[in-house]
Amino acid sequence: MIPPNTLTCITKVFNKCQLHHYFLPSWKIAYVLMFLKPGQSHKLPGNYRPISLLSNLRKIYEKVILARLKEHCSDLQVIPDEQYGFRPNHSCEHQLFRVTSLITHGFNNKLYNGGVFLDVRKAFDRMWHNGLIYKLIANKLHHYLIDIKTLFLRNRTFTVKLNSTISETGHIKADTLQGSILNPFLYTVYTADFPMSNHITNCFFADDTSTTKFVIRTLQLGLIEIEKWCTLWGVAINSDKTGSVIFGKGHPRNNLQSLTFFEEELSWDKEVNYLGLILDFKLTFRSHI
Repeated sequence: MIPPNTLTCITKVFNKCQLHHYFLPSWKIAYVLMFLKPGQSHKLPGNYRPISLLSNLRKIYEKVILARLKEHCSDLQVIPDEQYGFRPNHSCEHQLFRVTSLITHGFNNKLYNGGVFLDVRKAFDRMWHNGLIYKLIANKLHHYLIDIKTLFLRNRTFTVKLNSTISETGHIKADTLQGSILNPFLYTVYTADFPMSNHITNCFFADDTSTTKFVIRTLQLGLIEIEKWCTLWGVAINSDKTGSVIFGKGHPRNNLQSLTFFEEELSWDKEVNYLGLILDFKLTFRSHI
């Protein structure tokens, strides 16, 4: 248990930090431990999972800032309704139900649904700091929150410990720091302006009354807009994990025009793994079972 006097002192420190738009430099130091992933070679750096040890006071302060961010973003309607990640009363199960309901609706009404499932490469690790600050300003968040987040992102350092060896101090120039509870919500703000269309449902679907041609054309136009957005905001898509499926009962699978994304051709798949659920083009769930 923390004594009441200590809690009062911490509260005063946090209030002063918010009043003066401040984030302590000592809270921006991360001590990173490296853990080898199971069954992987210890010789390759990519086979290690980094775990950042952060100040406990910093984590409590982040919770206070997170509550303020959520409140203001809710009031300003920054986060789109299509975002089901990192939001209260929203989950992977809700998003899966939404997607399968959309496909089922198409089946019941003899519609085709085309889906493109994109995988962002190292989403948190490559978040562009200046781009995030710009979006916080563009969404008209309170100045004290923007100033604190700017200090939070700037001039952060880390040291890596592997066994008994400690590295030199490094500077973090991208991402929002693994281990920070602000990471997920900041990422939803960063991607809140993801391209949208009247004919596309974001988790990236298109539908048509009778033909696949309109579906494919609509998806291709959507992919072009997403290319522009990814290029502008420095978001990398993992093409190896990107899948595309035409959902329909007994639809022709031959001679379908391929989609292209960043000059790479996307083949039409019979099934795709989405949030841990295998969706086949007839939605039978046989492969998943």
